[in-house]
Amino acid sequence: MIARYKSLMTELAWLGTSMGWTVVTPRDGSLSTEDVVARLGLGDAPDVYTSEPGISGEISFGLVRTSTMLFEANDISYTGRPEISRSLSEGAEVWHVSWNITGQSKLRVALEGEIVVEVPDLDPENAWGTHVNEIGADMDLLRQAARRRWPARRATAMAILEARTGAHLDKEWLDTPRSTVAAE
Repeated sequence: MIARYKSLMTELAWLGTSMGWTVVTPRDGSLSTEDVVARLGLGDAPDVYTSEPGISGEISFGLVRTSTMLFEANDISYTGRPEISRSLSEGAEVWHVSWNITGQSKLRVALEGEIVVEVPDLDPENAWGTHVNEIGADMDLLRQAARRRWPARRATAMAILEARTGAHLDKEWLDTPRSTVAAE
């Protein structure tokens, strides 16, 4: 998986510069994409339109099994805001990875309205939260990636998100027009 994400970032150079990828999985029952979009706090009825993922200022989304996958190529990830992670995680488990051109990056896990793991700079030495020990093997993968050349750490974080959620980000998904909302 890690090699596939390295390859994807090499093929789509913009992906290695700035992006946010979030997967929202309901803990019990179901959570529609409409419910997830409503939790983004973009107003009472945000305009949903079709667009190719990867356009700055937009959040593309789609259903993957029972989860909703959100993707954005914004300089600062809208879905990576703490208050958005908390909102998205009510009755759900949220995994988020993002980075931007200024070098900021993070891996985050939120459950039931709380951020339970945050890994600033994708550096396990900076990880905090009540559930850090529960993802120890993932932290070991990030430590190993830190010793390799770019984009190893970012590709590893994407592979962790896929392994934990079952969601898969690839060129086909990014090249296919998706339901989209404008981020603030």
